[in-house]
This record gives sequence, structure tokens and C-alpha cells, in this order.
Amino acid sequence: MDRDVLVPGSQTSSIWALYEVWRSANDLTKADGTSLASFDPAFGVRNPARAHAGGVNSSIFDLVDVPGQVDPADGGTAKGYPFDEVTEHEHATGTQLTKPDPASPFDGAQRDFTLHTTQVTNAGGPTTWWTDPYGEGGVTAAAPGLVRQHLSSTDNSAWPDLEKRLLNLERDYGNGNGVHAPN
Repeated sequence: MDRDVLVPGSQTSSIWALYEVWRSANDLTKADGTSLASFDPAFGVRNPARAHAGGVNSSIFDLVDVPGQVDPADGGTAKGYPFDEVTEHEHATGTQLTKPDPASPFDGAQRDFTLHTTQVTNAGGPTTWWTDPYGEGGVTAAAPGLVRQHLSSTDNSAWPDLEKRLLNLERDYGNGNGVHAPN
């Protein structure tokens, strides 16, 4: 926050300093441990509602509270989109925005999705498997505690890896429809 958001002088705060990425690596395996499928999605949030202050014992803070804060080291403040929207709203209405206010630009609804490698190694195999909650120990019959998984009966393991694809970079799932944090 100090380096990229609370900036001095005529600088503009970096919107990308707020970007959250939740990466995942997933495998579905048979009971003998051989792979049935693997995939690695990542989910991004461009306007999160809160952030971690950093350090060992620090706290979580609401990003809607950042405009108006001043970095004591250099006098830096938050400037530019989306921070200016908070300031403009507060000047226009005379009220401070809070995290659950639908007018807050920090609602966590600007999201994207990245997919890179998806591999299926189930040629001619059943299309329904049952695994534990971690995708392991796949069997073809239901049992207590197992999760049903649907899988293509194909094998694409000989195909080259695709380039990573970023989807919905411009998508805003809130877009004035009343979505607010926490959502």
C-alpha cells in the first residue's frame, strides 16, 4: 500500500497493486494413484473489498477506507480510479462510504479467470468417477464421503500444452446491480 497506492506528488495509485490472484492446481486420480485429469485454473479479483496490512501481526482493512489516508513517511495519498470514486461520492453526498455500500467500487465483483493446462487421461473410461474431497482415490461406485466427478472418456495427454488463456478481464459482475461486499 505504501509503495503503490499511497503515492506522493502527482503520481497515480496502481490499480494492479490491489489485484488478487487465487491459483489452484487440481488432480483427479484413480484409487491406484494414476491420473485421470489435471487442471490449473486461477481466479483474479481486480477490485477486492479488503486487504491484508502486511507483517506478522497486522490486520485486515477495508479498501474503501484508504482514500483520505496519508502515508506518514512521504505524505502520499491514494489517487486515481477507483479511489477517486470514493472521494467523489463522499464529496457529493456528504457521507462516508462503507464496505457493504453498493456504491463502493470495492465490491469484489470485477473478476477474471485464467486456464492453462487441462489434461484428461481417461481414454474409453467411465464418465462418472467418485473421489474423496481432494480428488484422490477415484472409484466407479458411489460410497459415503465420496464426491461425484464427471469426466470425458478421452485422452489428450499427447497434445501440446496450450498458452495460458485469460477470460473475462473486462467483466464486472456487480455493475450497479446492488452487489456489495462481502459477496
